[in-house]
Amino acid sequence: MQILIYLLTLVGSGAGFMTQMLVSGYWTSAFSEDVFYYSVNLATYLLFLGVGSYLSKKVTQPSLAFLAGIVLVLASLSGTAIPILRFGIKGYGNLIIVPLALMALSGLLCGMIIPLALRIANDEKKVSLGLLFFIDYLAAILFTLIFTYVCLVPLGYSKTGLVLGIGSSLVVVMSLLFNREYQKKLFGRSEE
Repeated sequence: MQILIYLLTLVGSGAGFMTQMLVSGYWTSAFSEDVFYYSVNLATYLLFLGVGSYLSKKVTQPSLAFLAGIVLVLASLSGTAIPILRFGIKGYGNLIIVPLALMALSGLLCGMIIPLALRIANDEKKVSLGLLFFIDYLAAILFTLIFTYVCLVPLGYSKTGLVLGIGSSLVVVMSLLFNREYQKKLFGRSEE
């Protein structure tokens, strides 16, 4: 179970960070105001990481399914961020509320991951807060390297978001399907 929690943290944090990079990179290249847009997008993302962490206490009975749902929404957001931005630009020009709304949602969901993971794993007492934070920061560097050196140049922004969003979703679904402890809890199977 603890490996699944760590994996969900890695993928969720990476998908949230990926959305931030996709939105900031695309928006700045579309409107050529690098410092302003990167700064405002990053500040909004960080603010809503804190808001998400704070609001996580409102989830009264967190579960692995709920945590996986958050990660799947983050992966979907990562995969659809660029089409949403393009739609926003077409309809509203460079109205900054569009990327900020994406940053707010991504940060809010991503900020909930570590507090929820800790509460879910509280019964097992095998999940380390330090390791969760390490995985959170590791996700940022891993997804940055994949984004920068593997995907962006050959695929462009839209396809990069789509590939990483689908890839992240597949990792979550496959890890849930193949985790025996999760299956036991979900389906109430007894140990044979």
